Amino acid sequence: MAKRVKIKNIMILALLCVGIGFYIAYHFFISPTKISMPGEIIIPSDISNKVILKDVIINKIREKHELITMEVDMSQKITLDNSWGSLGFFKKISSINYFGTGTYTIDFLNIKPENIEIEDKAITLKIPKPQIKYININEDKTTCQSTENGILRFGEIKMTPAENQQLHQKVSEKMSIKMKTPELYDKAMETSKETTKTIISKILTFNETPQYQVNIIFEN
Repeated sequence: MAKRVKIKNIMILALLCVGIGFYIAYHFFISPTKISMPGEIIIPSDISNKVILKDVIINKIREKHELITMEVDMSQKITLDNSWGSLGFFKKISSINYFGTGTYTIDFLNIKPENIEIEDKAITLKIPKPQIKYININEDKTTCQSTENGILRFGEIKMTPAENQQLHQKVSEKMSIKMKTPELYDKAMETSKETTKTIISKILTFNETPQYQVNIIFEN
């Protein structure tokens, strides 16, 4: 009995540490930075002579125990149509190709000893189903096509920062819907199960108990 309790405690601690590690790595090393889109305010190169920086204020710290189990690279084309009517003379069309990465995670925060069952040489771990946690638009890959103008239209289609933000929101929503389709979500379920199983198996190997069979099931 004492050995089973020890194994449960080791597994829970290891899962929490893995979740924290993946969260920190993702936010500090993987999450892409943003660049300016058409219509946004461009900061001049000599801005350092005009800005006085004050201390950063930390408002709140949140503890995270999430494991990234699958990422999906996606693209979404948005067409901007500012034509006057349907005549080709007044056509004014452009398009933006967005590229983004969607992330599925499993939250280990609420995993408790009762989530782990040990019977004979089998360990069964109940884990939450994967959730869509992040959708990051990769601004470095985003491309804007030149505006197609009819003979009576001129110039480029301009957007305000608010309009850019709305486009980003729409793209994120479309990508989120795609990630919820059975084709992708079933794959995320399978990958999450195999990833967690691999982690547990390695933990048991490190603790010289590799003879246990590991089973992963999702909570309802």
